[in-house]
Amino acid sequence: MIRKAQPCDLAAILTFKTFAGDRSREVEEGRLFVSLDGDCLNGWATMAAYTLIGRPYVEFLATHPKHRRQGVATRLLEHLELLHRGQRLFISTEDYNAPMLSLLTKRRYTPAGKISGGANQDGADELYFYKDIAAQSRTAPPPKDGATRGD
Repeated sequence: MIRKAQPCDLAAILTFKTFAGDRSREVEEGRLFVSLDGDCLNGWATMAAYTLIGRPYVEFLATHPKHRRQGVATRLLEHLELLHRGQRLFISTEDYNAPMLSLLTKRRYTPAGKISGGANQDGADELYFYKDIAAQSRTAPPPKDGATRGD
């Protein structure tokens, strides 16, 4: 199941904190979504508070290390795509992040450019991608509370 994060989810998110910063603001603003398998929080994604050239932007996407390669990131990304039907959705990743690059290829994201030489503290290029999300989807829209069923 995918749903909007709640304050009680923050402790679980911090157990596999991949990105710097505190996630409480994203939770408070309703921009952080979690993937649950029963009571186990196995992934999360955050929409940016800002846009990228006027378009929605997936700021963070993380899967717990024990749950990688099990479709968690795919389900989170699918959920965000459903929420942004009829829009161009942007996302980025480092040039060395092969699992994410593979996911974006499978989800049919289009390369949009890169920032080189200093976008990341480690010197990696940041690669940007977009996907035009169809206004109509074969999948039913998520419930109004932001939850969806997971596989």
